[in-house]
Amino acid sequence: MGDNIVQIVGDKLNKENYFIWLYRMEDFLMGKGLWGLVNEEDECPELLENLNAEEQNEYKTWIEKSRKVLHWILICISESLIPHIIKASIPKEAWDIIHEYMVRRQKLEKFT
Repeated sequence: MGDNIVQIVGDKLNKENYFIWLYRMEDFLMGKGLWGLVNEEDECPELLENLNAEEQNEYKTWIEKSRKVLHWILICISESLIPHIIKASIPKEAWDIIHEYMVRRQKLEKFT
């Protein structure tokens, strides 16, 4: 499976396709072995002083994977959602913000 996530996920997230987008994104990230960055199974290693080379590499690798997942989330949402996640520093944070926003929006639409 290639990294062309836009082709795999399909349409960018918008107010009408949240559950389809959610399913496709989760499936894509699982296929890449990166779902743990969203569900917190793969937590950021502690950044302590005097890390050995292996610990430094583990931290650097986690940061790189985290940035990749954040990038994928960013390019797979509509532009109107970007301001909501702009301050998210880890994938879990961005994912939760999107989820809360979309669920709240759907609840409001039920009453209008």
